[in-house]
Amino acid sequence: MNITPERPHEESTHGGGGDDGGCLSYYGHDDDHAGGGGTLSYNLHDDDDHEGGALQLLSPAPITLEDHTVTPGENTAGLWARRAQVVDYAIVSGSRTRAGAYVAWNCLIETFEGAQFTVRKRYSEFFLLHEQLKSTFPRSVKYLPELPPKSVISKFRPKFLESRRQGLSYFLSCILLNPQFAGSPLVKDFLLHS
Repeated sequence: MNITPERPHEESTHGGGGDDGGCLSYYGHDDDHAGGGGTLSYNLHDDDDHEGGALQLLSPAPITLEDHTVTPGENTAGLWARRAQVVDYAIVSGSRTRAGAYVAWNCLIETFEGAQFTVRKRYSEFFLLHEQLKSTFPRSVKYLPELPPKSVISKFRPKFLESRRQGLSYFLSCILLNPQFAGSPLVKDFLLHS
């Protein structure tokens, strides 16, 4: 594939007639053209003697939030966690009929000092933290991600639980990588007191 710039009203080198031979043109302004208002076209030609490849569309990679700061600075004084994620869950049984059963979410936190710890939290605790942060930081609500939705019917289904795990992990990462939220006693109490 090669790119050939062509000025309007000049002969094209890529063949005659109405067939462009599979070329793609881009038209933009060319201030160097006599008169100052012409266009410049770029044609992409398929030539057998030039190596080239087709353009390839890549699907986006999943987003992972992780802070690569070595140590917090003056604008990030409230930060203390390098990484936070909800790694898995456990279904805690109630009775034989699952009455009273609930899901406990295992949260892995890594600090700037390299220490790691895991805490188990219920969805209701995440919900309470979300509500407390909304009322404590009313001007920062736009930085507070929504929690994944509740479901009475799909509550223990693996697909639903995996979707919820990802949503809770995103929520936790956003909270702990935001200096205002991470420095809050609400967040520290949430993680350090079970």
